[in-house]
Amino acid sequence: MLENEQRLIYDKEQRIFKLFNEETEKCKRLKSHRLHLRSKVGRLKNELACLTARDMISHAKAFKVETIYLENLKWIRDNVHTKWSFSLLHKKIRENAYAENFG
Repeated sequence: MLENEQRLIYDKEQRIFKLFNEETEKCKRLKSHRLHLRSKVGRLKNELACLTARDMISHAKAFKVETIYLENLKWIRDNVHTKWSFSLLHKKIRENAYAENFG
């Protein structure tokens, strides 16, 4: 949802720039808002990966799982065009597992 808003703001910013052939005050405000949304999306993805990894490790410990196997899901990005960051999730799982002395 935020990514859609970010794209809409970018399109609006470009239309205004083409109309006036210069960066107006409104363009600057839109750009600032778009960059804010971009960083917010990045922070939300990072937080989601951290929480998912934490829950996976605690679930594995609760059920006395010895090993967590991480599947390579890069093919999904090409077939489904998803925005999910699998590499970030894998990294967070590895970090949490190491911190918890798991595996």
